[in-house]
Amino acid sequence: MPDGGSTGGLDDRFDFILVSQSLKSPGGVDYAEGTYWAYGNDGQHFNQQIVNPPYPISEEIAFALHKVSDHLPVVAEFNFGVVNDVENEQDPSTLSFNLYQNYPNPFNPSTKISFTIPANRSGENQFVNLAVFDILGREVARLINEEKSPGNYTVEFNSGELPSGVYIYRLSTSENNISKKLTIIK
Repeated sequence: MPDGGSTGGLDDRFDFILVSQSLKSPGGVDYAEGTYWAYGNDGQHFNQQIVNPPYPISEEIAFALHKVSDHLPVVAEFNFGVVNDVENEQDPSTLSFNLYQNYPNPFNPSTKISFTIPANRSGENQFVNLAVFDILGREVARLINEEKSPGNYTVEFNSGELPSGVYIYRLSTSENNISKKLTIIK
């Protein structure tokens, strides 16, 4: 185009939108009837002409389209279903016992601690204890003390009134123990 707009391709082309039927399952994505249209598709504004008044769309959009595209895009509205439940799709038999480094670290006032619990040797849930200890070995916080099913978990630890310093957090089950350090900065 002589004024520096995008060039190439056939004239008066339009984008199109394809929607897979797999997206249209209940709770998926649905096309909102009557919302599919092409920018500039009023029978008067194509390619070079899209930048000449009267504008079928805002001037900013018209100039942006002219500079970056050699065709007219289409627009449609879609309705997205609401996710009501998320399942852990990881096979519990492949999980291994793990305690991850807290993040952020050092922290003030709170940090997140993530861990993975596998099924016990009998394939059952495990009783889990996650606690924080000061450098002298005194328990200063108990974050979890309950039975857990196999899976990945994250808990938030709020240091509250604890003073600055290095602390140990320990994840324990009847079969495993892991400890890591965390640092509180006030």
